Amino acid sequence: MTGDRVSRRRFLAAAGGIGLGAVAVAARPWTALVAFAPVSVAERLAGLFSHRASAAAVGSVYLARDPDEATVPGLVEAITAGLPRGRRTVLEVNGDELRALLLERVRIDFEQDLTVEVGGWVLSTTQARLYALTSLVS
Repeated sequence: MTGDRVSRRRFLAAAGGIGLGAVAVAARPWTALVAFAPVSVAERLAGLFSHRASAAAVGSVYLARDPDEATVPGLVEAITAGLPRGRRTVLEVNGDELRALLLERVRIDFEQDLTVEVGGWVLSTTQARLYALTSLVS
């Protein structure tokens, strides 16, 4: 019969575990570790630049030249239209994959002569739009 008895130590450990579990469920302390604010497509695209201020400066010059493109939704649509799955691609792939896809889009722009002159530089339309988007999101 001594094998059926629960020691005081085991009882306290079990009770403590249950109590701690109940507190953890109620307080949900882990949500601070996993919760994040969803990133918009525009923020994700603008976030690709390590020198956002420089990209934004070029984007401002482009928008002064072409003010009709000065809307975030319009720029996002124009940029993502050239990606394999459009807007979804921006949120589904990692940063390196997204950069590679955009570089391919830039290459195609140059191949198809889809370029603009911005401050003495010849940029692909995709580049100019990315810079413009960054200037609006920053």
